[in-house]
Amino acid sequence: MDVQKRLIQIAEGAYVEEDVLRIVDKIREAYPHIRVKYCEPGTGDFNSAPYKIVEVCRDGIERVVFDVWELNDLVLERLYASDTLKHDVLAQIDRNNALVRKNQIRQFKESMEDATDIVKHVLQRQAGSYTFPRDDGAIVKVDGDPTHKHKVIEK
Repeated sequence: MDVQKRLIQIAEGAYVEEDVLRIVDKIREAYPHIRVKYCEPGTGDFNSAPYKIVEVCRDGIERVVFDVWELNDLVLERLYASDTLKHDVLAQIDRNNALVRKNQIRQFKESMEDATDIVKHVLQRQAGSYTFPRDDGAIVKVDGDPTHKHKVIEK
């Protein structure tokens, strides 16, 4: 595919790909009050992103929503995720936090079950030693020799 056919000039010496304009059109269609601003190189500081997503508020003032380095589908996803008119952002955050907490509790229970199993097996052994792998991969040896007083030895 010819690169020149995909590029469109937006300013003196500044070109964008057709994909970028597709994203801008999708933003305009979904959010009529949102604009994409191109920032000329050298107009901001060294770390300034080349695009600003701005909201044209009812008072006519443009307020920056966020800056982006690339105009792609992630920009649309980010706008949708922050749009409180289309969905309840707080409820979504609460659902996500509940899932994370549920997963943390499940992992904790699993680790407690593993630890309980190890302790049960160590206590059932009359003599000798018992080894098991630790989460970090180290091998732990519980020595059953009474002179060692069940000392835990890491290898």
